[in-house]
Amino acid sequence: NTGFISGIPRASGNFTARATVSNAIGSAIPVSSPLKVLPLVAAASGQYVAQVAPSQPLNNNLGGRLDVILTDNSAYTAALQLAGETFRAVGAFNLNAVSSDYGAGVYESIITFNRPNRKAIRALLFIYTSSGELEGFVSDQVNSTKLYGYRHSWDAKFRSGPFIDYPFAAATGSYKTSLRFNVGLEPEAARIGQTDTPEGGGYLALTMTNGGVATLAGRLADGTSVTSGTLVSLSAQLYVFQAINLNTSSLGGFISLATPLSGDLRWTKGRQPISERIYQPGFSPTTLKAFGSIYFAPAVNTNALQVSEIDKNARINFTRGGLTSTDPNLSIRVSPKNAVTYPTTNPAKVALTINPSTGLICHPIWPCQHERHLHHQSAEFSECRHRQQCHLEC
Repeated sequence: NTGFISGIPRASGNFTARATVSNAIGSAIPVSSPLKVLPLVAAASGQYVAQVAPSQPLNNNLGGRLDVILTDNSAYTAALQLAGETFRAVGAFNLNAVSSDYGAGVYESIITFNRPNRKAIRALLFIYTSSGELEGFVSDQVNSTKLYGYRHSWDAKFRSGPFIDYPFAAATGSYKTSLRFNVGLEPEAARIGQTDTPEGGGYLALTMTNGGVATLAGRLADGTSVTSGTLVSLSAQLYVFQAINLNTSSLGGFISLATPLSGDLRWTKGRQPISERIYQPGFSPTTLKAFGSIYFAPAVNTNALQVSEIDKNARINFTRGGLTSTDPNLSIRVSPKNAVTYPTTNPAKVALTINPSTGLICHPIWPCQHERHLHHQSAEFSECRHRQQCHLEC
């Protein structure tokens, strides 16, 4: 009735559309017309990572993550993590709208994630080809929350990065296989002194390849382990999300690798089993400040702390955490081989081990008022030292 051709193209290229008009009298001579299907612009296809904002009805206020792989013929595979649940979908983008400027367009589409015995989750996506940003909403058809993410723009062979475009490139070489960043997680200043929230920080060991793929491993102030993998954006940003404590808690947020490294990570902990001794009631969301730098392993016979070869060349200070009956602070000597010599008087039995290849510092402490052994780990930085639990400074 209209002659309008619609649908979802499955392949790009030049095609011929052939139409024949017919009625009760008979059929007209077939008419052919060229039909050109353009692929997605190069800046649209690829891998995307996006933050799913916290929402009580959608993800128990824990947040989530969306991963999408989009090909140039609009086929996609997607994974949506809402708190501890993950849903998957495959299909082809139904491009509902493309801006008139095809070279720097905005693609709009919907991905549907089916859930057994529940309403499907729909993700409305807007892809900005000029910036590589992804925005949109996730909805269960009743409640919705925001999406924000980015396109993975790096390739180890054809576009090594982000080493080329950032200040640390000159120091490391544009095509170095990988870099290690030691990241401290400092507690929110407004929460220090509150008994329901850890007063210490945490740390992450972040490794990034020259293909812009990052892996993270570390611990939070309550001892919770963190392991995650993600992709790096065009502007050297990365989104971190992990559901922890049997999916009752989460850590999520953005870290910028531009100098200086910085970021805000949202940490919230739900109520834990009664057997849990550390912050069992849980706590409301708090913001951890990420800071740090690239870690370079020292040369042979060079101490990792880069301190002078003198007696008592380093000092360990503990603050917060209720350390009152025994003062564990003391001065130490770190040798060129990273061995530690302690003073004769060491009532808290502080002991450190330093791994120069990673910058990881492990330090048990036996304060008199504690009946159990506390074990700390921290990561060394060029500018500062990580603090955890009892707020160690060295």
